[in-house]
Amino acid sequence: MPSSAGQSARPRSRFDALAEALSRSVPQRLRAMEWAAGYGVLGVEFESGDLLALRRFPYGTIGAYSTVWHRSAEGVWRMYFDAPRADQACPRYFSGALFDTERASIELDWQDNRTLEVRASRRHLVDLRWALTLGSSTRTSLLNGISRLMPSRLTTTPAALDTMARGTDILLGMGGFAATGRSPNGQHFMLRPKWLAPVASSSARLNGGDLGAMVTTGRTATLGDFVIPRRPLFAVGWAFFDAAPAPVQPLNRADGDDDQGELLSKYVCQRLVSRVMEAAHHGTFGGERTYATVLFIDISGFTRLAERCEPERVMQILNRNLDIIVDTIFRYDGAVLKFLGDGVLAAFGVHQRREDDVHRAAMAALEIQANLQAAQASIAEDERVGVAIGLHCGDVVCGNIGHRDRLDFTIIGDTVNVAQRIQTLAHAGETLVSGDVAAAVAGGFKLEDEREAAVKGRDESIRVYRLIDISS
Repeated sequence: MPSSAGQSARPRSRFDALAEALSRSVPQRLRAMEWAAGYGVLGVEFESGDLLALRRFPYGTIGAYSTVWHRSAEGVWRMYFDAPRADQACPRYFSGALFDTERASIELDWQDNRTLEVRASRRHLVDLRWALTLGSSTRTSLLNGISRLMPSRLTTTPAALDTMARGTDILLGMGGFAATGRSPNGQHFMLRPKWLAPVASSSARLNGGDLGAMVTTGRTATLGDFVIPRRPLFAVGWAFFDAAPAPVQPLNRADGDDDQGELLSKYVCQRLVSRVMEAAHHGTFGGERTYATVLFIDISGFTRLAERCEPERVMQILNRNLDIIVDTIFRYDGAVLKFLGDGVLAAFGVHQRREDDVHRAAMAALEIQANLQAAQASIAEDERVGVAIGLHCGDVVCGNIGHRDRLDFTIIGDTVNVAQRIQTLAHAGETLVSGDVAAAVAGGFKLEDEREAAVKGRDESIRVYRLIDISS
């Protein structure tokens, strides 16, 4: 029997009951496919440009799961899932089109049959609070009445689904809804909505920021052949996919999937590849001023290791810890600009400016400390290290420096210098931030030990704080 576990402590909603009924009536000829019965919000866009979607499948071949989909205003897709692994939830089919996938706690709380509150959270990574209210319309009621009268065995063929999808698209103005197609990971899919309702209202806060009012845009979003309707809709129904998943497509490919771009991404931060490749076609580009949050990260204890261990072993230890640091920076969409022997120079806002750059940099710093500390528990005591991190934000100039035949993409400016000086004040396991960073994240993070510190090369002292945690 396909799994129906997950979130058992929550009272079962009307829609979970409908999903259970659907799980008992899957057409026999389709049981060879991977199927799921449940409900979801097909997509809601907000004034901020962010788009949210939800899938809750309590019954299905691969088990019960919930997934929250998020597309940022810049078009970056992420999925948060509550299954044990990503391949036991929506990323099984969509990871090829995603920037990132993360396991998170997902809570669905039905206040009544029309009002849903969604909470997706993971320490330092995401905190989403999303509320929505379902409405009703003559057109969705008409479609639901027709759906009840039509036998499932006659309406789950690709031809029938495509015909119904075209009619539904025209009637509701969905903007190109597709009931069949191919997912980003290569599996063919079929979707059979059994009950529809418009989303009457919705609001959301993501990592403390208000996404604004729900909007209906004139455009649709797609993931492979899968279309996110431009009108916010809630649906209960089935989803069917090929039983054997196709190989997962690589994430975060640079623009232009040519071999040069792929090779270059091994030596240049992937987030900067498109800029560097473009510069190669137009000659070197000069400096560009931008506002960024700069992180200097120093691995402490590395000099001691270098004195005691063979060089090959030192490099293994260094790379093991750098993997954790870099993966975390990438998870928060930062750019790694330079490896400094036993340290890292990273920045947020260089490859793409965002309003929450400082917050994401702070969350990345906290998670780097937590992840490295957790990793040391399984490492021999004489190979354990810590990191000291310094953060500052302000104007920088980014671009290529060097010789015309040997260029290096980097950032320069007083902001960079101050961030480095702050890092030198931090002890292993400690993250220090400037007064500017503290002001930008006020209320969202716990800060302690405010003090004035003299900084080499500056006449005036600077105010620094110790970054402790996110605020509860």
